[in-house]
Amino acid sequence: MKEEIANIREEIERKFTENNGELQTQKRHMTEAQARVAELEEWQSESKETMIEMSNQTHQIQEKMVDLEGRSRRNNIQIFGVPEETEGESVTKYVEQLLSTELELQEVVQKRKSYLGIKKVLKDKGIRFQTPLAKIRIYWEAGVKTYDDAIDAARDMRERGLEMEVPGGAAAPVEERRAQPVWQRVRGQEGRHDSARQAREMLQKWKA
Repeated sequence: MKEEIANIREEIERKFTENNGELQTQKRHMTEAQARVAELEEWQSESKETMIEMSNQTHQIQEKMVDLEGRSRRNNIQIFGVPEETEGESVTKYVEQLLSTELELQEVVQKRKSYLGIKKVLKDKGIRFQTPLAKIRIYWEAGVKTYDDAIDAARDMRERGLEMEVPGGAAAPVEERRAQPVWQRVRGQEGRHDSARQAREMLQKWKA
C-alpha cells in the first residue's frame, strides 16, 4: 500500500514538473508574442505617420500641378520676386514701369515706341518686320536690313518710295521732296555727312 502511494506521489510530482515546464515555455512564448505585438504597434504608428506625411506631400504636389495647369491656360508671364496681384488694373503699364525703373530700360521703351508709325506703314504694305529689343529688322525683297533707330528706318523707307514721316518732323512726304529743287533736297539731309553739305553748296553756286 505504501509502495502504491509512493508511486502515485512520484507520478504526480513528475506530471507537476512537466506541467511546470510547459507553463514556463508558454510563458516565454507569451513574452515573445507580446514583444512582437509591441514592435508591430510601433511599426504601425510609424507607418501611419509616414502615410500622413506622404498624403500631405501629394496634396501639395496636386495643388502645384493645378496652379501650373491654370497658368498654362492663361496668357500671362511670371516674374520671380514680384508678388502676385501687385500689377493693379493694367498689367502692361505695370510691366513697362517695372522694366523702366528696376532694369533702367526707359531708353529702350522710348525707342520701341518710336517704331509705332513705321510698323503701321509696314503692316499696311504687308512687309514683314521684327523689333528685337531697341532695333527694327525689315525683310525687304532685296534682303533683310536692321536699323538702330526709327530715323534711319524712316529715311530708308522714304528712299524706297514709301510715304513715311521721319520721327521728329525732319522730313517732308515723298511727293513734296520730289517737287523741291535739287539743292533743297540735298539740304534736307544736311548733317548726315560732309559730302552732302559740299554738294548743296556746289548746286547753289550752279543755280546762281
